[in-house]
Amino acid sequence: MKSLILITVVVKFLISSFCQAHWISEVDKKYQQRSPAQYAKVAKAKDLITNSNGNTPQIYEAIELLTVVTKKYPKFAPAYLQLGRAASTLGIMPYNMHDKDSQLSLEQFVLKALEIEPNYEYAIALLGYAKMNQGKLDEAEKYFMQAAKMGYPYTKTRLAQLSNKRGESKKALEFALEAYEQDKTTPNLAASAINEIVLAYECLPGDNAPEEEKWIEKRREIVPSAWNWQAHASFRLYRLGDYEKSIEYGKKALSIMNFGMGQYTLAAAYYKKWNDLKDKPARSDEANEAFKIASAIHPITRDMIQDFMNFQATKSTGEALLKRTPPGP
Repeated sequence: MKSLILITVVVKFLISSFCQAHWISEVDKKYQQRSPAQYAKVAKAKDLITNSNGNTPQIYEAIELLTVVTKKYPKFAPAYLQLGRAASTLGIMPYNMHDKDSQLSLEQFVLKALEIEPNYEYAIALLGYAKMNQGKLDEAEKYFMQAAKMGYPYTKTRLAQLSNKRGESKKALEFALEAYEQDKTTPNLAASAINEIVLAYECLPGDNAPEEEKWIEKRREIVPSAWNWQAHASFRLYRLGDYEKSIEYGKKALSIMNFGMGQYTLAAAYYKKWNDLKDKPARSDEANEAFKIASAIHPITRDMIQDFMNFQATKSTGEALLKRTPPGP
């Protein structure tokens, strides 16, 4: 079952978390000293990618800066690495999936950087990331371990992600908690570690909802982005059946940025409200208004009904919608 709690929000941090925080590669230092003006463009592009949070124009701005550098200096390795990050960010899709072409582009740019600088540990770590999202998990682990031995300090989150992909939730949780403690003073890095903590708890046996929400809330506080508010709205709705908080958090997400998944989640919360109130005569008008609002935001689709049916807290809403009207595609 796809994780509705982590739709989109996880992936928005995965590639952005490949920022260098307080650590700077020796390779980057070399280019910074050699060509400070050009490296300043690369550094600005890196920050634009890291802090994009779904802002596509910001990614294109970064690409423009990096293209200026590579046209003038075709062997400027850090610029190619950041072009890879930009390509991967543009290829992020819902359900923690990645466009295959974007991952191939990431790999091509990273290999170009490594062709110029074979000992570029930052690039080796990114190559592992590309391999991981191509499903080549053993290759990915090899590159992550190689980067770690060379001094790249941010591999614990990647190893947590790798473990989650292998279904090793307990191992993933251990890596992710270590990563969070190491990186908690850097928001994007901390949020990336929390992504893996939440996913691990979600897949572990038993009722881990309280622990999950503790970390979802912490992530939202660390990085109060639209994606993180939407993720919390999804959790409140599908896991806890709480349409009120889901509506509150969903509106907050859309007030920051108007995006498709935010609309989808808010509409779903209003459909849940309709279902909970429709059989209460004193609140029938409120139920009808909720349905009207939901329909205006997002139509009922087969996928939406299936999402409701996947969770016990929302299953009755899916059943009620299926009886009320045939869903769209």
